[in-house]
Amino acid sequence: MSDATIPTVRSPTAARDAPRDPVTTVRRALPWILVAAVVAALVGYGTAVLLPVRYEATATLLLVGPERVDSATDPAVAAVRYPAPPLEVATYLQIARSDTLLARAFADELPGEAPPTVAERFAPDVRVRSADDGGSALLFVTVRAADPHLAAARAQSLADALVAWDEARAMRAVQEARAAAEAQIERLQAALNGVSFQQARALGTVTDQRREQLARLMALELSPVSPLTPVHAAEAPVAPAGRSPIETAILAAGLTIVAALGAVLAVNAIRTT
Repeated sequence: MSDATIPTVRSPTAARDAPRDPVTTVRRALPWILVAAVVAALVGYGTAVLLPVRYEATATLLLVGPERVDSATDPAVAAVRYPAPPLEVATYLQIARSDTLLARAFADELPGEAPPTVAERFAPDVRVRSADDGGSALLFVTVRAADPHLAAARAQSLADALVAWDEARAMRAVQEARAAAEAQIERLQAALNGVSFQQARALGTVTDQRREQLARLMALELSPVSPLTPVHAAEAPVAPAGRSPIETAILAAGLTIVAALGAVLAVNAIRTT
């Protein structure tokens, strides 16, 4: 009996699991990918519509960098020109987000509440950033709210509170420098007794310098000097912050298509190997 050739029958499972050309794989999966993209777009659109609308307003401040003090500059004169020690930009950003400043800026909205409570309520809606060129810097105080006018009012209130805090810091420095100058003038006047003419003349010159310094300090007390200067007041925004529902739907559909194509090609590559 001769050997008969037995034909090999390919099972449906083997045919389904066999590797395919990537183009063919994508073409077969394309209807499902499009369905998934449409579903993702609808979900993204519905989510964006249902989420509460938020508005952002920003107040801009200019932080003037400290001038360089020459080594020959009299420290007393430098103290008048720079009444408070300069702070880094990062320090101002931390102060603007601190519990104390948030409570001071928004105290009218939550009267009687402790600073941590006020900060916990408003901190998630506050963002403070800077643009630094190595010398001066711009500080952007941004606040989110459900109403555009409320967002503008809160952003301006927080910016004003930051400027007021820095002016109070400058005032304390001026008052301390004035007290030191007055005490030094008293010591110089007391030292005039029993000295020679040359010594008295030298002490008189120093005393006159300290009196000029004292006069400048007294003038600064009337208008404290702060390196923070308002540049742009917060204005009520016209459009809500974030993406529109249409933009959200398009983004969701695009990401779904990319993810689905990646998954299909990955599965096909695994089968090929």
